[in-house]
Amino acid sequence: MKNQEVKFVAPSELKVSNNYEKIYGKNEAIDPLLYETIKKEGIKEPLVVTNKNTIVSGVLRWRVALELSQNPEFSRKFQLIPMVVTENEDTDVEIIIHNQGRTKTYSQKLREFKLLKDEFLAGRGYRTDMTVAKVKSKEKLEEVLGESYSTLYRLFYIDNNIGDACGNDLNMVKKKWEILDAHKISVTGLYTWVKNQKETNDVKEIPKTFKKGAMTILNKSCEDLSDLKDGSVNCVICSPPYFDMKSYGNGTTEIGKEKEVEDYIEKVCRLLNGTKNKLTSNGSVIVNIGDVFKSGKMTLIPHRIALGMEKLGWKVNTEIIWSKNNPPFSSKSARPNPSHEFIFQFYMDGKPHYNVEWLKETEENIEPISYGDKEKTKEKEINLRSVWTFDEETSILKTNVNNLAPIKQAMAKTQVKLTHPAMMNDLVAGILVKTFTKEGDVVVDLFNGTNTTGLRCQEYGREFWGYEINPDYFLQSIARTECVVQPQQKPVRKSRTQKMAA
Repeated sequence: MKNQEVKFVAPSELKVSNNYEKIYGKNEAIDPLLYETIKKEGIKEPLVVTNKNTIVSGVLRWRVALELSQNPEFSRKFQLIPMVVTENEDTDVEIIIHNQGRTKTYSQKLREFKLLKDEFLAGRGYRTDMTVAKVKSKEKLEEVLGESYSTLYRLFYIDNNIGDACGNDLNMVKKKWEILDAHKISVTGLYTWVKNQKETNDVKEIPKTFKKGAMTILNKSCEDLSDLKDGSVNCVICSPPYFDMKSYGNGTTEIGKEKEVEDYIEKVCRLLNGTKNKLTSNGSVIVNIGDVFKSGKMTLIPHRIALGMEKLGWKVNTEIIWSKNNPPFSSKSARPNPSHEFIFQFYMDGKPHYNVEWLKETEENIEPISYGDKEKTKEKEINLRSVWTFDEETSILKTNVNNLAPIKQAMAKTQVKLTHPAMMNDLVAGILVKTFTKEGDVVVDLFNGTNTTGLRCQEYGREFWGYEINPDYFLQSIARTECVVQPQQKPVRKSRTQKMAA
């Protein structure tokens, strides 16, 4: 830049170049502190402008000045703003060079890198008129972009492969970049996820159906149940994605990502109601669902779903409260730590199946979930409690967080990684299968995940159909089924009092 003379010009006479908007976007957010500083102090650092009045550097400052110049209170102060004219052309490279040091999103840094890498890296043409870097090198590229080359490379890798990793779901791709730019995930984190997803997808072509014995798993949405014969299903056992909790990678329209809780409840009830014609006359639907807090209050989702099902003609046969021994900790001081979920059994007409004879035959310590005496006499019977508690006193049944290490180790041999964020509890699934179905029954899971319910049905002699829309979880369910490895329950340490009693 040869001409350093400062000139003054009306903000309305300047414009933003197409090249600038291509790199940094049209509607960049303006830092409130920058806005207030300019409003108070004016523009101290001159804008860099071409001889055609196109802004090369200082677009955000110009936008603030332009807005304030139209405000009667500040119009005089911003009638003219300082600028210097550059004789260089309005090019992508020139704009990037002049915008060093500004705060940028990772998306913007990627666009800069893609434009500058050929200018700086060895073996490429190099412009000698750049005032910042006189030697083409990786180090100078890092200096200009203000980012390490490894980070820039990972951004480049993400850009080239995120489409495949997201199954070419453009909404999902956009969401991933938004999460990265908002610093809700690191570059390394997204890079690792994309790399793992790509490796998983490259293992083999994803089939649409998996069959093993009396088990069928379908890579499709449960909105289409045409594979099932009418009146053929004895029981549906499922746990829908919870509202505003985990992300399952199914795009912005996935269940649980609705803006309003009413839309979520309507969608879940509609999907559950879609099983009506597939059930036998005494068939039932078992749903495991938890509540969430939103905007500082409970949403009451489980019971609102129950009421929604009643409006559709369903009846509630039972409500079970699953009390969890080690729920995620909540530091909210306004309410107790949530430590339970609900299980409902819905039915239409005939009395649904319910049988707890297996309680008398099992050798497991089932006192925390049962009531009565398991001795086989006419006077003494046993039944399930409506509250299931799995505590430290129980030697077998504990619903601590699943220990997934054995599954992950076994699945590693199949080159498929376990990434599902919220697997259904194995013990709960087993109790539901044994209690609400009988041997030979047809059981369906509308949200199959990694096939927890399916494996239990296989173990207890039930025919099983699972629906899973996510291709990655579908592959994981196949790999897990072929490994036939169940999650282990993380051991609970006994207290000092318990040890002394023992």
